[in-house]
Amino acid sequence: MGILRVGGWLKYANVRYSQKHPILLPRSHYVTELIIRDIHKKYYHSGIQSNLNAIRQRYWPIDGK
Repeated sequence: MGILRVGGWLKYANVRYSQKHPILLPRSHYVTELIIRDIHKKYYHSGIQSNLNAIRQRYWPIDGK
């Protein structure tokens, strides 16, 4: 099983590959929960929007709100 990434809507953007094609995170998965908790701690328990923005730099959580 491989890693699923978001497609090429930023194909010509001058940004890192991980930002052009973020890794899809399943909605209710243990690894997704761990990533969210890690970001939450790294950003000193900042708000939901700040955490979601930080997560979306590399990942794309399905139904991330």
